[in-house]
Amino acid sequence: MGLTFSVFDIVLTNSAWAYLFPGNEQGTNIHAINFNSREDKPAWGSVYSNSFAKLHPGGHHIYAATTNSSPSDFLNFEINDGIVSEGRDSPYHGDYDFGGDLWFADDGEKVFARSGNVFSTSDDPSKDLIFINKIPVESQLRIQTMDHSSIAKRVYAVMEGLNDDYYPPPHAAQANEVRKFDLNYTLIGSAPLEYFVTHDNAGATVLAKAEGRFGFFNSTGTKFFVVVTTGVQVDQIYNADVQEKWGVVSIDVD
Repeated sequence: MGLTFSVFDIVLTNSAWAYLFPGNEQGTNIHAINFNSREDKPAWGSVYSNSFAKLHPGGHHIYAATTNSSPSDFLNFEINDGIVSEGRDSPYHGDYDFGGDLWFADDGEKVFARSGNVFSTSDDPSKDLIFINKIPVESQLRIQTMDHSSIAKRVYAVMEGLNDDYYPPPHAAQANEVRKFDLNYTLIGSAPLEYFVTHDNAGATVLAKAEGRFGFFNSTGTKFFVVVTTGVQVDQIYNADVQEKWGVVSIDVD
């Protein structure tokens, strides 16, 4: 199946349809792809390019987080067999930081922003994307990955640093630990991630921190898994050239 546009994010569903969100400098229509018929059609829904998107647990809505709009925002798209509604954005304009990414509570009743702000989700437009709480995140940090477990009554998250002239790069942040919160978003602990034994460009053996990229609970809420990759060498702040490695870390939930 050939595509004539770049794709920034893909949302898979339980049906034959997948929804493709456009990349940089492309048209802003979301595309719907049918895996059975190989049909590719531009959907009615329009969105800023380079938006991260995730399927709501109910399966009938896609929420998107803009990365190149100012201020940042969330949008809610209803989907049905390749048809995408026009997106409904939040009622805010700069009141709350969204941060450019999102994750859902496992019951689908809340959506978490990369900034740590927590919003409601609802089929009722007057109750959708309403600010309700906040995960404590320092001003120089953002959430890299997180998950919510009603069974475990926990929210686990990995942070990353803002990369600009005022703050150190992401590798200097707390990407090498998992922060543990209860369902009131009170920090109750943390767990360090593992280290990698790898090599630098000169071939010397070095110890590098493992940085979390994707995290999720198992279905019983007893384990939290983190997909990790090589970060900075131990005792260094900025990332040096080391051989890239990937792995999975399993953390017992307490």
